[in-house]
Amino acid sequence: AHYRALPLVPQVMTCRAKDFLWAAEVVADMGYTEVNLNLGCPSGTVTAKGKGAGFLAKPEELDRFFDQVFSKVRMPVSVKTRLGIQEPEEFARLLEIYNRYPIACLTIHARVQKEKYRGPVHLDAFAQALAESRNPVCYNGDLRTAAEVEALSQRFPSVEAVMIGRGAVADPALLRKLRGGPAATKEELQAFTQDLYRAYQAFYGQVGTAAQR
Repeated sequence: AHYRALPLVPQVMTCRAKDFLWAAEVVADMGYTEVNLNLGCPSGTVTAKGKGAGFLAKPEELDRFFDQVFSKVRMPVSVKTRLGIQEPEEFARLLEIYNRYPIACLTIHARVQKEKYRGPVHLDAFAQALAESRNPVCYNGDLRTAAEVEALSQRFPSVEAVMIGRGAVADPALLRKLRGGPAATKEELQAFTQDLYRAYQAFYGQVGTAAQR
């Protein structure tokens, strides 16, 4: 129940403007005040359908998508993106598109799709994107410890927000430590992993049941 006080932003993954607009209407009716477009997922099953990071391979279509969305959407739209498909240099073209639209926040995972979650993040490419973006920027990628978050803040003091995903799963006390709190106790870690395991079981059990129908 205490999670209800947190500001939540639903994320949508599609390459069809009409589907995104429909989803935005649905979440607006549910009381949400922002919707996020996922252009960051590198999974092959997603990108093969032109969704997630796969949409980045078609910048002209992406531009038309944004034109249709921002001409009709009734709520703020944020975007999670990667630097491109094959090379970080692709981001210059993508940023030209992003800069044409009033994106509430542009979260940049500083890798390309083909790298998935492997190898070093491209901080030089992120620095250039941060300098040239007309929209607020959030950093994402390999923030696993409080020291890594602090190092990023020191290098990019103008970045006001970071997104932490896998790091928070690996260390459930990471956000607490960033606020000066203690590390997770053994009991907290055990409870967290048990809850996570039960949640995975419930989710994949439902998926397996649906697939058998």
